[in-house]
Amino acid sequence: MQKTKRSLSTSSTIGAFIVTAITGVLIFLEFGIGYIRAIHEWISILFVCAAITHILVNFSAVGRYFKTEPVIILSFTCIAFAIAFFSWNDIYLADASYDVLVSLPVPDLAYVFSIEEKLFVSFLDTIGLENVDPSASLQELSEQNQKELHEVMEEVFSFVNLPK
Repeated sequence: MQKTKRSLSTSSTIGAFIVTAITGVLIFLEFGIGYIRAIHEWISILFVCAAITHILVNFSAVGRYFKTEPVIILSFTCIAFAIAFFSWNDIYLADASYDVLVSLPVPDLAYVFSIEEKLFVSFLDTIGLENVDPSASLQELSEQNQKELHEVMEEVFSFVNLPK
C-alpha cells in the first residue's frame, strides 16, 4: 500500500509540474486563449496538493535529506521564494521584459532574435505590418497597422522559434 501511495504521489507531482510548467511558459509568452490561465491555476493547486502528499508519504526520506543538507536546501528555498514573490514597485520581471521587448526598434529586435534585419522586416510585412520604419518598435508598428500587439508578438515568437 505504501509503495502505491509513493508511486501515485510521485507521478501526480511530476504530471502536475509538467502541465504547470508548460502553461506557465504559455502565459508568460502570452500565447493561447483564456482557458490556459484557468488550467494553469487549477493544476497549480493540484501540484501543491500532490507535492504535500509526496512529502508526507516520503517523510522519513525527506527528514534524512534535511539532516544532511539543511543549510543549502533552506537557503535555496528562501532565495526561490524571495525571487518568486518579490517585485520592484509592482513591476514584475515578466512584464518588464515584455515591455522592453515590444519597445525595441526593429533592428535591435532582429539582433535580439539573431535574425538578419532584412529577413525580419520582410517577415513583418507578411504578417501585415506594412511600411516598416526601422526606428519604430513593434508596439508602434502594431498601432500604425491597427493590429493587436499580443497577436503580433505571437507571430514573431512563432517565426523566431522556427528551425533555421
